[in-house]
Amino acid sequence: MTPFRSESWQVSMQMPLRHRVGPDLALILILLIAPLVMFHQQTLGGRTLLPSENLYQHLPYSAYRDVARAPAVPHNHLLSDMVLQNLPWKSFIRAQIEQGEIPLWNPHQFAGIPFFAAGQHSALYPLSIIYYVLPLSAAYGWFIVLNLWLAGLFMAGFLRALGINRWGAGLAGIVYQLSGFLIASAVFPMIVAAAVWLPLMLWMIENILRGRSLWIFRGTALLWVVIGALALGCNILAGHIELTIYTLMIAAYYAAFRLVWGWARRWRETGKPPFRWAMSTLMWLMALGALGIGLAALQLIPLYEFVQSNWRAERSSLETVLGYAHPARDLLQFLLPNFYGSPAHHSYADAFSGELISDLRGAAGLQRDYIYWGIKNYVEGALYVGLLPLLLALYGLLRGLWRRELAPYLILFATLALAALSFMFGGSAYSLVFQLPGMNQLNSPFRWVFALTLAVAALAGMGLHILCDGRGRIQASAALLGLLSLAGGVALIVFLAAMHADFARFEPMLDRLVAELAGADAAFADGRMFFSYQLPQLLTLGALLLV
Repeated sequence: MTPFRSESWQVSMQMPLRHRVGPDLALILILLIAPLVMFHQQTLGGRTLLPSENLYQHLPYSAYRDVARAPAVPHNHLLSDMVLQNLPWKSFIRAQIEQGEIPLWNPHQFAGIPFFAAGQHSALYPLSIIYYVLPLSAAYGWFIVLNLWLAGLFMAGFLRALGINRWGAGLAGIVYQLSGFLIASAVFPMIVAAAVWLPLMLWMIENILRGRSLWIFRGTALLWVVIGALALGCNILAGHIELTIYTLMIAAYYAAFRLVWGWARRWRETGKPPFRWAMSTLMWLMALGALGIGLAALQLIPLYEFVQSNWRAERSSLETVLGYAHPARDLLQFLLPNFYGSPAHHSYADAFSGELISDLRGAAGLQRDYIYWGIKNYVEGALYVGLLPLLLALYGLLRGLWRRELAPYLILFATLALAALSFMFGGSAYSLVFQLPGMNQLNSPFRWVFALTLAVAALAGMGLHILCDGRGRIQASAALLGLLSLAGGVALIVFLAAMHADFARFEPMLDRLVAELAGADAAFADGRMFFSYQLPQLLTLGALLLV
């Protein structure tokens, strides 16, 4: 029996094919347009995602900076890994292919180092073909867009498989593909490529657990196992083993939760334990994992041998790893993604004179040419998923826990979100995963934002699904959240206006904040600059709350 099938799914199955295909094609197109618009300059606009000016900040290239007319200060110094590391990898692979060689060994570093075994070059990742057929200056932009499109597509498809309507599924896809985690990770294409495949794996796991049939594969989960294994294989070949470990952990958690829930439900309905169903389903799930790992064994086996010499395994302790977690103050970034600045911000507008201050060293008296005072760097600290998704996720939990068909999924993803938050912010619960094999080599608990982003996207999609199912009336909880958001936006804007009008009263307090907050004195000359920089962000937050 199918444990979860919404009315919207049943109705859509009764509609003519053209009425079902048209909206799905529109959704697919929207999920492509969204990342394409964000990266239009690097795809359709003739520009490149490669930060070429960063190359001229280092020897020997810096000696030719004037010849190349490169700026003395790069637009974003944090992007240097893409041009100093990833670009040489891709160039080396292309050169080896042109010579008819397999890029096993890199003779250009030190006395030579293993190349293929390291994996982060993504040489075998199927979508890396973009790097081999397009000029590298154009390939990076198209690679990111294509992967973000697939991320949104798989996320939306996964929620549709749960019975969520197109509005909710579409929102989940957009939230996931345009999340702060994935967009900021564009500097590391292997991270983006690895994160793409988790929703597809969960989709296939769900199909296996529901016993769905398709075409000639009736009565068997073989098709879902093959597709899920391909997704896992692509995740591994993307080349970021940390994301692979998290993907396997999240997928195992999802499968175990759903298996236990399915067991209890069938036992309740039939009056006897469903041993045969459980064993059959478990075997299919294990086959998915084994086949996926086997498909990527050509990369995984040499990688496993290579990481045995990793220096991190010798020095990492639980205390050391937790030192890399987010501080509590980073919670602000869920509301204000640039509260701690950005390495790409080289100027600010004075809130009182309107003057644009671009000489941060001279006019502001700072020791750097950009405004940033975060404890984590900007890529590691990218937590933003949007205000509306957070509100809809909360709304979904308030309303959906009373719905029998939705409650298990809401509990599943809410629990995942809470666990991810605990890991990201250095909670004691991280000691549980730290004991797992290989985890002592991962010094980045902050990267559990990957799991949090997935969970929030799913919860937001379910929240919108419930809201659209209001049958013509606004539920009290939705109205309450709307009124609270409206009141918060009004209060924030009024407070900012009052601060601006009577700034002399607030200036001493802001000066103390700049002096006492860790890192603020390196980014701001005084409280006036702090207020001027934060004002546009806070006004944007207020406006979004109003909307």
